[in-house]
Order: sequence, then structure tokens, then C-alpha cells
Amino acid sequence: MEKTSLYAYIALQGEEFADYPLKIVTEHLSIQPTQTWKLGERVHPNKSNNPLERTNTCWKYKTDKIETIDSEDVLLPILEVFQSKEAVINQLKKKFNLEVSLVVVSEVYNGEMPALVLHPEFSRFLASIDARLEFDTYVFS
Repeated sequence: MEKTSLYAYIALQGEEFADYPLKIVTEHLSIQPTQTWKLGERVHPNKSNNPLERTNTCWKYKTDKIETIDSEDVLLPILEVFQSKEAVINQLKKKFNLEVSLVVVSEVYNGEMPALVLHPEFSRFLASIDARLEFDTYVFS
């Protein structure tokens, strides 16, 4: 039986139809991304009948998906990795005209909704890098 799970990711994205050097972002952050894509790459390269292409370039770092109903369990690892990188993130944003998003993804089973709580330390971090906060929820029966 599936249980409610959460994961989170932080993404540095160029504006629509913008490209930037992913290698430089990785080098400056000294963090390996869990996923990247470049402007123009196919979204589903193994599906020949789906020619959809990426409209921007993205550097993404994702936490592991874990069974929990507490958003802190996936937000704190992001904070621990990136909080000391505030100045670097802001430099990269300015240099490459990037937007930063932090996304919490919930996969809800059996009506077990997660608690979505942001502590002041995390709110300050998001504000310091001018990041957008998003919550994606997928509900399964």
C-alpha cells in the first residue's frame, strides 16, 4: 500500500527561450545537479511521436522522495545544501538572468495530506535569493 511521500527541488532556470552554461553554474555552486536540460532538447527523447522541446535551460537539484507528511523533512536538506550559497546564487542570477524556484512535490495517498510549514529561517533564505515557492500536489486514491 502506497503512503504519502514528498520531495523537493530547487531549480535555476533561464527565461523562456534563454540559454546559459550549465557547467559554470555547477562549478560556481560546487554542487552536482540531479537533472539538467538545455534549450531545444526534446522533453521525451525516447518517444519519437512526441517532438516537444524544452523552451529554456535548467539546472535542478532534487531531494530523495521519502514517505512523510512533514514538509520539513524535504526542505531542511535543501536549506542545508544551499543556504551557504546565497551570494553565489545571486551572482549567477544576475550574470545569466536566472529565476530560482523551490518546489515541494506531494504524492498523496489515502487522503493523508502533508503539513506544509515554512519556518522563518527557510522564509529568509527564499527571500534572500528572491525565489518563487511552488507546491505541486498529486492525489491518488
